[in-house]
Amino acid sequence: MAGTAEKAKADTWFGRRAWLLAVGLVLAQSALLAWDLESDYRSTLETEYARLGDAARIADENISGSLRAIDLLLRDVGEEYAQRGTAAPVAMSEFMATRARGFPEVRTVMVTNPEGIITATTRPEIRGWDIHDRSYFTQVRSAANWERTFFTPLTLAKPTNVYVIFVTRALPTHDGQWAGIVSATLEIKMFDALLASIRPDDASSAVAFVGKDGRIISRVPDPERFVGLDISKGPHFQQHVTTGQKSSFYRSITRTDGVEKISAARTVADGAFALFVSKSVAEVLASWRHQAIDLGIGSLALSIALLSFTGLAIRHHRREACARALAETAQERIEFLAYHDTLTGLPNRVLAEDRMKVAMAYADRSKFQLALLLFDLDNFKTINDTFGHQFGDEVLKGVANRLVGCMRDSDTVSRYGGDKFLVVIADARCPDAVSCVAEKILQVLAEPLDIEDHIVSISASIGIAVYPEDGRDFETLLRKVDTAMYQAKEVGRNTCRFFDQGMTSGAEEHLRLRHSLLRALEYHEFVLHYQPLINLASGDVIGAEALIRWKHPELGVVPPGRFIPVAEDNGLIVPIGEWVLHEACQQLANWQKDGLSGLVVAVNLSALQFKRGNLEASVVAALDHAGLDPACLELELTESILIKDVDTVLATVKRLKALGLRLSIDDFGTGYSSLAYLKRFKVDKLKIDQSFVRDLILDPEDATIVRTIIQMARSLNLRTIAEGVENEATLHHLRGLHCDEAQGYHIARPMPADAFAEFVVHIRR
Repeated sequence: MAGTAEKAKADTWFGRRAWLLAVGLVLAQSALLAWDLESDYRSTLETEYARLGDAARIADENISGSLRAIDLLLRDVGEEYAQRGTAAPVAMSEFMATRARGFPEVRTVMVTNPEGIITATTRPEIRGWDIHDRSYFTQVRSAANWERTFFTPLTLAKPTNVYVIFVTRALPTHDGQWAGIVSATLEIKMFDALLASIRPDDASSAVAFVGKDGRIISRVPDPERFVGLDISKGPHFQQHVTTGQKSSFYRSITRTDGVEKISAARTVADGAFALFVSKSVAEVLASWRHQAIDLGIGSLALSIALLSFTGLAIRHHRREACARALAETAQERIEFLAYHDTLTGLPNRVLAEDRMKVAMAYADRSKFQLALLLFDLDNFKTINDTFGHQFGDEVLKGVANRLVGCMRDSDTVSRYGGDKFLVVIADARCPDAVSCVAEKILQVLAEPLDIEDHIVSISASIGIAVYPEDGRDFETLLRKVDTAMYQAKEVGRNTCRFFDQGMTSGAEEHLRLRHSLLRALEYHEFVLHYQPLINLASGDVIGAEALIRWKHPELGVVPPGRFIPVAEDNGLIVPIGEWVLHEACQQLANWQKDGLSGLVVAVNLSALQFKRGNLEASVVAALDHAGLDPACLELELTESILIKDVDTVLATVKRLKALGLRLSIDDFGTGYSSLAYLKRFKVDKLKIDQSFVRDLILDPEDATIVRTIIQMARSLNLRTIAEGVENEATLHHLRGLHCDEAQGYHIARPMPADAFAEFVVHIRR
């Protein structure tokens, strides 16, 4: 009994010792393994640091040797120039060219006089250039020590657009006075070859040659991709600059590719440049990691055998904890998505409305006002069409971040949808305070966004509605703020507008005209009037401009200024324009049948007819249907048509000209008046805008503009017509300026077709 008890006691004691021994062995083995791996880890890194340092030293020697050779070239040129002087620039240039043949990396060698005029150079075409304001000249001129060799930062040479570096030395006289500079232009390709020759063979290694301004001059691999990249704010560059040492080593994430690397840095040419040789930490430690895994497997085998039960228990516990965490996370995500925008993370419309209602209740209690701002980004569709929707999403994220950064915590910034954003401003004390917030938003958005190496400029149109003055519920305020936002767009975009009741009236009228236009063509409510065009030399009527009028059954005669913008806005200007073409051509054919010969009809074209309509087919159909000679049709184009989508418009214009019809530029002088497009588009006539003609007699500036347009047109073999002639004195003055044609109320107002025919018969009697 006692033996059994003692055996049991011994077994217990042995079991405890065995457990303690097993645990001790596991801990001892783990400690030894950790110490061994740590030693190998440090040894691996130290070996790689030494290897990178050797590569940086070799690169330093190669580059420094090349720079010393170029410096020697400059010294030889300087000494030769000191002997020759400025008397023999051609001979000096030949000497420089001969010496520079051994330096293929040198694009140009030049010498200047004290004033910065190039007196001798290997490139004869730049002799005589004034470079006194160039950085490589002023840098040397203002230096205290002229014995140094100066290096410029990376420079984009013009007009070749090639990256170069200028190596420059001063040319002092024998008595130490300033005599100019001798300078060599180096192509950065020389550094690509030098770096490639010493770059380690590892796929992740890279060698970068950087100017003291932090911009990359050369980097292998991919030199063209990284040239000019500014890394002055990067940790590598900052660490090396702050050490002030010839060489240094460090480990960090590189700015060029976002990869953690170990690097060796070295100063070149007395601090003018820096070398960085780097290699991915992952690749450096790859073999060490494999070794660690192999050793760890053996160690883990014993630990797993001894602690399997504990491991299973922990695993089971972790699975349960993970499941609970995933369920909680999923629920939180569902709740977040229900009230937030998935792209920007901003509150969505549902949450914005909820917060708006809370803010309205608070405003009622505190007697404060509440402001609702709605804005969308101007021309955001162009960004999407140009760069793609993914790029547009990044722009929206950037805008959202800026909005959140410039608003108070008590305000709500929400993405309403698309490129629209809602802002709820709590306790808005006065309209001026709300205006300041809107202006602040415009200023913040005006700062360019850097998205995927593209600089994007953003503007917005903002509508503002105030609670409770403009409405006492969210939907009413939203409808009115939307009206105010579109009013901001109509007045030129990039601005803000408060809602007022007049906007609603204007919107209702716009909508009414929009619906009425849909039926105007079907119900034959449009008519054409014709304003005579006369030849100033003979006084004869040579044609008419077709002008559309709308006889609305309820509003009466609606002037073009009211319904043309609406038609252009909803796209109806295209079928209306086609109707005008057919009607004008048919009317001219009718006049010809009645014996009125020698007339031309001029028809105005809209920009939308070029974009959306099949203009060429419409013109051909109108001419064929009327049986009209194309030479009798004149199409009037605005300058804005010619400068948008130039290639497409030019192709269309060429085909129209090939038909034999005439082209004129309407309202010339008020837009982008350019000789270039007059030459390219082969127009026949310029119509001088009435804003210049109306006060021609009284305003010397208008007279000068009209005279200049006429003289320019005559020199280009173009005819001119002046519109807006309202008195005899203006008509007489235009004859004196040799203007070819005229139209205006003094001659005749626009009139129906029958009245126009009678007018022509009367004039030709």
